[in-house]
Amino acid sequence: MKQLITRRKQRARRRRALVMLSMFTVLFLQTCKDKGNPIDPTKCQDPRWSYLGLGGKSIEALRTHGGFLYAGTSAGVFRKMIYSADTAWVPLGLESRHINALIVLDHSTFITSVRTNVMENRNDTISLYKTTDAGKHWFPYQNGFGGGYYNMVNAFDRVQPNGPMYAVGGAVAKSTDGGMSWRRVFGDYWNAMEFEFIKIHPNSPDRIWAGGRSLLDLPILIISTSSGESWQQPPHNMGVNIYLSLAFHPTENNTAYVGVLGAVFKTVDGGMNWSPALVPFEHRAFLALATSTDGLVYAAGWEDTFNPHDPQELLFYKSSDSGKSWEKVIHKDRRGDLGVRQILPVTNGSVDRLYIGTLGGGVYSYDLISAVTN
Repeated sequence: MKQLITRRKQRARRRRALVMLSMFTVLFLQTCKDKGNPIDPTKCQDPRWSYLGLGGKSIEALRTHGGFLYAGTSAGVFRKMIYSADTAWVPLGLESRHINALIVLDHSTFITSVRTNVMENRNDTISLYKTTDAGKHWFPYQNGFGGGYYNMVNAFDRVQPNGPMYAVGGAVAKSTDGGMSWRRVFGDYWNAMEFEFIKIHPNSPDRIWAGGRSLLDLPILIISTSSGESWQQPPHNMGVNIYLSLAFHPTENNTAYVGVLGAVFKTVDGGMNWSPALVPFEHRAFLALATSTDGLVYAAGWEDTFNPHDPQELLFYKSSDSGKSWEKVIHKDRRGDLGVRQILPVTNGSVDRLYIGTLGGGVYSYDLISAVTN
């Protein structure tokens, strides 16, 4: 009975917040009219969108910790207060390096992977760096990751403060001592495979998923239910050649979403069977997927055009019914190098703030009322 009353109160708060946002939007649009003429969307910016800075940089990683938003970019690591509306970021070092992945262990300890180019510089073998003083000093922290072959990390994950940390590049590796040493638990480092993501299930830390592709353009999706000690490959029944991104449903433990070239797929049985959830008209590489704690699903990426230099609209898709239907949300005033690389939802009461990291256009945010349906 108490749970029912709590759910009713939550729905009532959401309805009040939605009404307030709707009234604000109507009033805002009224002010954008020009002497009774129709609204010109190019002259009237949606107030739910905000530009947060780092323009000209590609955002390879977005993380939150302790009230701060962290960004790993094509020119170093940066930090700002999470709800600050200004565009000022504090540089945290490595400004001359292209960040490939970032993990924040505490308020002053971060590990990052920078891009290397061993083909042009045989001595460029250090990818991993660590700071213990919030970016004032960084020191090499490779510690055997890569085995001298594929040294870059494409993604990190860790969900428990003192739990194991996982990293993927040419293989899957596990560390139980904060990155001081790495043990390869799947694959080989010599470029037979390239993993794009690794995710620990938030409700079951022993369940880990990783995915990407092989050099033969064959898709790779592996699942561990033993904290990375053993792995299985579920059937590949999606007809794709690469897995780009992954998100777990926050409450349905066997439901997950993967982003591929041109679509988002969904499984409800732990990865054994998949069905298309989102297949938009445009051919989009879904580089970013995320779910919020209240059950909203977000998907975004880069439109795969014939000319990679064509300007991109800033947009994302959202679903409030576990992927059954989707709404396309477009920033009508922005066009340029705005394909999306990262999305990070942060729920504050009845409002989701979606942080959006672009490929060349910096960071944006979008505020929306949570309205989840079954």
